[in-house]
Amino acid sequence: MAQTKRCSRCGETKPRTEFYADSRASDGLQSACKMCDRARSQTWKAENPRKRIAQIEKCLAQRKPEKHRREARRHYIKHRIKILARRARKRAMALEYARTKRREHRRRRRARLAGLGEHYTAQEWRELCAAYGGRCLRCGKIGELEPDHVMPLSKGGDDTIENIQPLCPNCNKHKHVKTLDYRKRR
Repeated sequence: MAQTKRCSRCGETKPRTEFYADSRASDGLQSACKMCDRARSQTWKAENPRKRIAQIEKCLAQRKPEKHRREARRHYIKHRIKILARRARKRAMALEYARTKRREHRRRRRARLAGLGEHYTAQEWRELCAAYGGRCLRCGKIGELEPDHVMPLSKGGDDTIENIQPLCPNCNKHKHVKTLDYRKRR
């Protein structure tokens, strides 16, 4: 019997000890060497992290489902405050993302109906807020800001960043459709 074998992946001839056993193969060894097999395995694990976690969980659940459930429950009880806080943060982030998307969609639709082609971007809006220190230009309060059109779209204003000023929700509602430029005061 030959003491060496050729790897089907890298093509190198290596000693038989460099191959994993495989009872299904005619010579009792896998066709790929240990190095190539490990590299393929690591690549798959890196490309499919969720599938790998699912595999592990399925395996654990099949072996000892009661023990797995007990351990999961024990972990939840021990770390429930962190877990619940993480869930609340995720839920809040999802709600904020959805709220922002809806607001952006409504704003773009209004501008499109007004016949405007150009729009300011989210990046421009963040830069504008940073330039004013995250403060409302009317009351000076730091907190949640809304983009306000200096010249409202309903009165012929455009939807570019030059026509936008950051205002808190209360000040934005107070201004309504008036043409007031608070940028001049700052």
